[in-house]
Amino acid sequence: MIVSETFYLVTVLVLKISLGIFYLRVLAKPWARKLVYASMTISTVWNFACTMFVIFQCGYPKSSMIVVQRALTGKCVSVTTDRGFGYSQAAVTTITDFVYATLPLLIVRGAGIDKREKVVVCFILALGLV
Repeated sequence: MIVSETFYLVTVLVLKISLGIFYLRVLAKPWARKLVYASMTISTVWNFACTMFVIFQCGYPKSSMIVVQRALTGKCVSVTTDRGFGYSQAAVTTITDFVYATLPLLIVRGAGIDKREKVVVCFILALGLV
């Protein structure tokens, strides 16, 4: 379980950073760039903290057998703490998803193209969220 959670968190971390870098290449307005920098920073710091929590929740992982023994005997962190980290990580991910989902609308809103082309461009930019 620890391995899958760690890979999930690292994948989310890399995905958020890559989407943020992509948006930084496209955005020109300073407030939008600051929003991307802020969301990237918060997401990176919190996902890194959650990754460290998952790796060390049962102590220093010297071997997988020790981690399994500690988990089975209840010597890891409490369920409440584990859920707290899980819910907070889900909240941070949801907020950054919302920010990244609305950015294509803000990018295209001021563009000097017709409505049909705006819809197509928004769709293409939103594909990065899938």
